[in-house]
Amino acid sequence: MKRKIFAVTLAAFSAFALFGCGGKGGPMDDDQDKISYDASVDSVSWHSYLTGPGAPVDTKENWQVGGTDLGFPIYNKTNGTMYVAFGDTFMNASNQSGLWRSNVLGITKDFDLSDGISFESFKGNGVVASAIFEGQHIDRYEMTKIPTGGIEVNGVMYYFYFSKYSWNVEANYSMNYGGCVKSEDGGATWERVNDLSWLDPSLPERKEEIERLANQTIDMADGGKVVTMETHSGYSFTQIFPIDGKDGYVYILGEGGYRKGGIRLGRVAYADIERFEAYEYFNGIDEEDNPVWLKGHAGLETVEKNRGAYIVSDRCSEQSAMYNAYLGQWMVVYLIDGGAGIVCRTADKIWGPYSEPRTLVHYSFPFENDVHSIYAGIVHEKWTEDNGKTFYLVLSQWMPVYNSSLMKIVLK
Repeated sequence: MKRKIFAVTLAAFSAFALFGCGGKGGPMDDDQDKISYDASVDSVSWHSYLTGPGAPVDTKENWQVGGTDLGFPIYNKTNGTMYVAFGDTFMNASNQSGLWRSNVLGITKDFDLSDGISFESFKGNGVVASAIFEGQHIDRYEMTKIPTGGIEVNGVMYYFYFSKYSWNVEANYSMNYGGCVKSEDGGATWERVNDLSWLDPSLPERKEEIERLANQTIDMADGGKVVTMETHSGYSFTQIFPIDGKDGYVYILGEGGYRKGGIRLGRVAYADIERFEAYEYFNGIDEEDNPVWLKGHAGLETVEKNRGAYIVSDRCSEQSAMYNAYLGQWMVVYLIDGGAGIVCRTADKIWGPYSEPRTLVHYSFPFENDVHSIYAGIVHEKWTEDNGKTFYLVLSQWMPVYNSSLMKIVLK
């Protein structure tokens, strides 16, 4: 989720001609070797835009969503609807300008991705997509609020996000906190779940302003803070992707900082999803090959000191996960920042051990040189075909245009 606009090279102009013209034609359709580098994958192809004039439904004309990033799915099985959470959103994809909203929410019942995703509406007034929880857009305070994943539990939708301090390079790894909002009325209204706050303690001098931000939706008339650094610090879970473990627990994949470290794991019983102290955190495998879980904030503090408690130790960003029935395994997908690109790892159990990373989309895609533009690799079990042999991945890019696309991946 880089925000700087660089001069476009000759190679970038070539890619822009392919990527920025709209329609179904994608970049490098005839040169798949530049996309996938793993022998377990049969094919990888650019499929379609999710938003903008080139999408199956023109989201710019209909809801003023010209360019955005991410696209985390929240499937509500109660009403059979998919809610797709996008990040920073603008009118103009070419230069990230006009009607900046920190996040928007697309709504669809289209689960046939063979021709892309057709959105039926966006949360808003019907003309302009609005932010679910707007960032303050103040650099070095709160630049924005970005979604990191969502889940529906017992008819309630939970939408996790992070509050970002700054996009400037010297401050890029610092977060404010990770938080959560919920909707009990099918996405019509959203409210903070105040107890679900994981604060970034890495810059002690910012403690008071981080607490102020984390408590900003709380009535402070009684003079007390609901969320404090002492009770809710949680560096490794400032970015949370939740997933149903299908065993009575919601599991959360956690990342700390911003593209700085690996992935840790937590879980909580369905009934306790709104209680911070009910969460327990993975602290490695015991001698009998069983996972060790430590509960509450005290448990989290212990886990964060244990480098052996990572389920993935790469320099990760924008992680997602799903159970792939075709493989009979859990699949974690993420970007290795500065590394191979979008990769996946698989494991028999959600806590691992995970396989070596398999490259799905090379970091240089869609460019022919070493220009890095892509990020995020977002998957969901509802976005699959042939029991998971074919799955669709949401890919973001910040140049030569700023937008999210679908990649179609077919396994061998």
